[in-house]
Amino acid sequence: ARRTGAVAVTDEPKARASRQANVAPSGGDGRGSMTSQAGAGGVESATLVVEPDPAAVRQARSFVQSHCRAAGIDADACENAVLLTSETVTNAFTHGRSEARITVTIGARAILVEVGDDNSRHPQRVEQDADALDGRGLAILEILAGSWGVRDDRYGKVVWFEILRGSVAVTSSASG
Repeated sequence: ARRTGAVAVTDEPKARASRQANVAPSGGDGRGSMTSQAGAGGVESATLVVEPDPAAVRQARSFVQSHCRAAGIDADACENAVLLTSETVTNAFTHGRSEARITVTIGARAILVEVGDDNSRHPQRVEQDADALDGRGLAILEILAGSWGVRDDRYGKVVWFEILRGSVAVTSSASG
């Protein structure tokens, strides 16, 4: 991995390299397409594709939360994964101006969430403005994620993050 500013640029997160899976379509609610993967070593993975609609952010959060709960992930780690999913999917819609492709992978030691969009431009950290309504997404990623980064893919880019199982959620009073 190489660092560009505050963002690690990798070909792939390490957690994904160990995954070998068979893809099979699973159910959905018609608002997004979904696939599930079961891999070696108890690693479970599922993907949801949602259209750029503010209501789809809620669907993405529910998707990650349901997979975390089904895997028995502790509440704090699940809360962190859901919050960062909300941030990255919102950014995919705002800056990528495309559908968002969300993949959640539950491993023995971490939750890996990947959010792809059609814009190849990597996120850039902006100067913090206390009065601004946005611009805090990368700072939140840096605080809550065990690791995170950006990689190019054939459609644009994928922002990924890992939450370690057993991580402690940061409360709103602690995060400012």
